[in-house]
Amino acid sequence: MKAIPDTDEPYLTTAQIAAKLGVTPQHIRNLIEQGVMRAIRTGKHFRITCADFADYLKLSEVKTHGED
Repeated sequence: MKAIPDTDEPYLTTAQIAAKLGVTPQHIRNLIEQGVMRAIRTGKHFRITCADFADYLKLSEVKTHGED
């Protein structure tokens, strides 16, 4: 059985994350459904913790030439 996530941590909506990344909310939902971004389903909606969003950004970083 999974542990209940910390409810004190702020949650973001797919629309909020989409606005930050300059993509559509549907693109964020696709990432969630593909297992690329973690989320919690609340009824028909997804909520993403700030920590999970930060993890996604870290995993999506592209190293430029000369970076270690």
